[in-house]
Amino acid sequence: MPNRKPNDAVETTGRSEPHFTSQCDFTNSIGVVPSTVRRWINQSWLDEPLDIGGRKYFTNDMLRRFKERAARGEFAGACKPPVRLPGQNPRDTWKV
Repeated sequence: MPNRKPNDAVETTGRSEPHFTSQCDFTNSIGVVPSTVRRWINQSWLDEPLDIGGRKYFTNDMLRRFKERAARGEFAGACKPPVRLPGQNPRDTWKV
């Protein structure tokens, strides 16, 4: 085995970024709450995160695919306002 100094790189891929991003870091970086990310996963807009030690992580490839699809407008759609059913009074929801 050759002698190496502690600062010698073993092997580099040319990328300084980590291979995984925690779900918390991802939500903070794009400015959404965790429930929004869970909804995106349920709608298959975002791949299911990996579970490592009980914590959720996305690979960089997962996030790259999601961002590319979002940039192409795959998730864009017209917002539909909620529909009030006949006989439904909005004040009924506030009664305790």
